[in-house]
Amino acid sequence: MKMDTRTLPVAALLLAALYLSVGLGMRDPWPPDEPRYVLVAQEMVESSKWFLPTRGGELYPDKPPLFMWSEAVVYAMSGSIRLAFLLPSLLAGLGTLWLVYACGRDLWDRRTGLIAAVLLFCTFQFLKQTSDGQIDALLCLWTTLAATGFLRHYLRGPAPFWLCLAALACGLGVITKGVGFLPVLFVPLAMLYRRIGHAPGAITPAVPASWRWAAVGAFLLPLLAWVVPLLLLSRHDPAIAAYRDNILLHQTVNRYSTPWGHFHPFWYYLVRVIPLNWMSLSPLMLFALPHWWRTARSEPRFWLPLAWVALVIVFFSASPAKRDIYIYPALPLVALAVAPLFDQLVRRTALQWMYYLLGSLMTLALLGAVAVSMGWFTLKNSFGIPLAEFTSPFVWAVATALLSGSLFRRKRAFHWLSVILLATWLAYRLFATPLLNDMRSSKGLLQEVAMRIGPDAELGLAGWREQTLLQARLQRTAEPVLFGMGAAGADQWQAAFNWLQSGSSRWLLFPDVDVPACVDRARAEDLGMFHRLHWLLVTADAILPACDFASQSGGETA
Repeated sequence: MKMDTRTLPVAALLLAALYLSVGLGMRDPWPPDEPRYVLVAQEMVESSKWFLPTRGGELYPDKPPLFMWSEAVVYAMSGSIRLAFLLPSLLAGLGTLWLVYACGRDLWDRRTGLIAAVLLFCTFQFLKQTSDGQIDALLCLWTTLAATGFLRHYLRGPAPFWLCLAALACGLGVITKGVGFLPVLFVPLAMLYRRIGHAPGAITPAVPASWRWAAVGAFLLPLLAWVVPLLLLSRHDPAIAAYRDNILLHQTVNRYSTPWGHFHPFWYYLVRVIPLNWMSLSPLMLFALPHWWRTARSEPRFWLPLAWVALVIVFFSASPAKRDIYIYPALPLVALAVAPLFDQLVRRTALQWMYYLLGSLMTLALLGAVAVSMGWFTLKNSFGIPLAEFTSPFVWAVATALLSGSLFRRKRAFHWLSVILLATWLAYRLFATPLLNDMRSSKGLLQEVAMRIGPDAELGLAGWREQTLLQARLQRTAEPVLFGMGAAGADQWQAAFNWLQSGSSRWLLFPDVDVPACVDRARAEDLGMFHRLHWLLVTADAILPACDFASQSGGETA
């Protein structure tokens, strides 16, 4: 029986939801970002203070609160950290898929919309971000909603409702992550196309001023709902004032213009991120470039999304700091621009051979991983887990690659590479993730600590990381005593050691990074490596007398 074309997208979305849900609840939050956000969400729920995010009791100014609010809602409803940190990204990814389909359907036709959604789904960065507990999946949902609204208005309008909805999505994007305003660039791009495009009549004329002001109001609504109370609260509280200045200026303007990490050259996105992270879509992009160049100015359905993607890449390339996730919001628009050309591109022999070569290389890489895991070759193991335990996921991926390769052959090499990618990611989620969890999340570390000190002892954390505090709360009923997050200073070490020596049954956990030399390592309990850090556990007996905290440090840098 042939499926109704109207129900096919719904069925495809349900299948995508089933696939993306695999592994949900099978792991704990992994650093650097996941423990941080869900720790904030946990404190929101347990303190009943939702407006100002805190981490370890201190205000957290690095990101706006909307994503953490979404995690807090899931945590309040479920009581599960493992569900709370992943479900918002999963739902955002499904929403993004549906928006890409709906936008492609409205601009082109139903089949093009479905192809665009499938292309997005088969891209590595989409799979990764939808499966991670990071802000960017939710940000991508808002930017895709905004892009859909602007494209619906300018290419199928006038549509004042979609214009206002796009503006509202931009506002929600800003209080998710500061760069959520970027879809507003569709407005000057539409104006520019009216001047330089070969089909200026295809762009919707300007709407009445009342609707323009309504769109401005929709954009400002979520911003004012967050910023105005923040400004009022900061008037008489220096801590909140410092939080205000940090999040509104330091984490936005300063982070972009004078960043403090993640430095990469200008070409980083074009040479390293797009070819790898946007696989399986990136080869199609390469072969679509000549068509886009020839037809974009006469076809605004190409010109508007591609011009916006180009501006996003230039915007983030101009900053010295670059991370692969920064350009993720551009990915759905690229899928939307490739989809109308997909049928003719996949018939190109050169593209077929490119996909066939990539599929063969990925299969060989998986075979090599099987050989290493079975001990046929020696490889440095930094996981702290026997490599033989990873044999099953690699064998699963190799078997799928070989079987699908025998079915698809060269003319369907795109399908082959996509199946390999999806099968490998599924194997990673089902088999490898649980193996890595104790080490990556610090769960194994805190389980070892709980076993050594017992349920009645007090635990202090110095130089703690978010995953350490989170797991300390999950593994023990008593709240740990905190002394300095990240790199503890002299005053924090002094306070930690004073606390340790002022009571019985007290233990201090810290990473072996810039530890004062007055720690007697012979009396410290060595807990080993967890997520690239070497951890020590001590009692008061391990602290030497007459320690000068301001001048001594003797730890190894992990």
